[in-house]
Amino acid sequence: LDAEGMIVYDVDRYFRSCSAGLECFEQAFKRTNKTLVSVCQQFDTSSDDGWFNFALYLLLAERELRTINRRTMRGQEYLKDYDVHLNGTAPFGKKIVRTELNGVKRSILEEDPVESKWILEAKRLRDAYGYTYEEIARVFNVDWEVPGKSGAPRKWDKGSICRLLA
Repeated sequence: LDAEGMIVYDVDRYFRSCSAGLECFEQAFKRTNKTLVSVCQQFDTSSDDGWFNFALYLLLAERELRTINRRTMRGQEYLKDYDVHLNGTAPFGKKIVRTELNGVKRSILEEDPVESKWILEAKRLRDAYGYTYEEIARVFNVDWEVPGKSGAPRKWDKGSICRLLA
């Protein structure tokens, strides 16, 4: 820091994990005698009690982040159970269909028959003939020239084949 210190609105807006917050504080503030001030929390890290309060706020911030992540994941899993699509593009083998249910617009995933055919072929190569992901990628690229989404050219590799068959 080039300044004498830093003012944050709230500790959890700047630090997302306790360990990262403590490490940053040690390097950027404590070693350089800089000041950290929070608009929402009261602590003075020059005292033992103040440092303890700062560390406590960091723990609370990390707990809140974990709670938010857990709720988000739970909500996404709930929507996935109803085939509601959340991301911008559909995975290979699926297509996005816009629909309305009880007045609520939503996007759902449906099977794309053309792309699904390629997934079945990849599974057949793996299961019936023991092809590796790398060998399947070579077949997709060289022998069959399998396109990507919407017919766009695609360079298949073992990672993309692995994800395709997961």
